[in-house]
Amino acid sequence: GDSWRVGVGIYQLCAAENRWADARLALGDYVRRFPGKLGLELNYARALIKTVALAEAVSFLETLNALPSELGEKPGSLYQEALGALADAALARGDRAAASAYVQKALAVPERLGTGRQSSDDRVIDSWPRRVQEFVRGA
Repeated sequence: GDSWRVGVGIYQLCAAENRWADARLALGDYVRRFPGKLGLELNYARALIKTVALAEAVSFLETLNALPSELGEKPGSLYQEALGALADAALARGDRAAASAYVQKALAVPERLGTGRQSSDDRVIDSWPRRVQEFVRGA
């Protein structure tokens, strides 16, 4: 269809059926056709994360400009999730320097992602894989 809302509907259907590759493919087209529709953009970022295109998700999220909102998923949370997963992958391959860089980047979410000042780094860290949590806390 020729509406960004159709893209959101496709995403919802694909997400309900765990068809993340299909969601990513469809939303890639809708995001290009309807730039600036935050709902589409966040769903696309989620599909990138679910298909383990983590670096692509981070790069994509870094292009967004979002106002703070209490509605739905926040771009800053997706950003931190993707960077936490990248840190976990870096630790799995023994690259502590890269893991540290990903953690630092995640804890300094750009304000343009609608987050403002983080209320608690601990809450963010607690949402990451255990290996990253232990790395950050020095365990």
